[in-house]
Amino acid sequence: IGGSLVGGTSFQTGEIISFGDMGPVKIGRDLVGGSISGTQPSLFDSGYIAGNRIARVTIGGSIIAGLDDSTAGSLVKNASIRVNHDIGPVTVKGSIVGRTNDNGDSPVVIQARGQNTLAPEATSDIAIASLKVGGEVRHARILAGFDSNLNPANADAAVGVVQVRGNWIGSSLAA
Repeated sequence: IGGSLVGGTSFQTGEIISFGDMGPVKIGRDLVGGSISGTQPSLFDSGYIAGNRIARVTIGGSIIAGLDDSTAGSLVKNASIRVNHDIGPVTVKGSIVGRTNDNGDSPVVIQARGQNTLAPEATSDIAIASLKVGGEVRHARILAGFDSNLNPANADAAVGVVQVRGNWIGSSLAA
């Protein structure tokens, strides 16, 4: 995608999904989740990338979660990258920006369970090959060894090199 991938206020908007393995995913600008307000119900899969495995992810700008300013719903799988197995190198040239307010949290989530099968000579199960962020990481969850519903699923999963040029604020990395 040459520009941005932007979610809307409807279910499954601004979404790239594959039920198999994906090659490289490149978004020229931002990955943005949709927002909700007032009495809107929960919003699922907005500004969302998912597959069994992704070879590489490059975001030319930032990953920005939507804002939950509603009194009735929540944002689920919003501005997220989730895979059933592993992700190759993830590069975000801008920042990773999750949101939080009195009505609800909307963290950016990058999740991978781990490799589907390990080669006999493998010494580790790399779920996320690497993460490189050109700006800051704010209100994010980077999760290796978790399923797409964010349940622990693989105690052997690992993350490669993580490089963040800016601040790390209110975020977690778990493997």
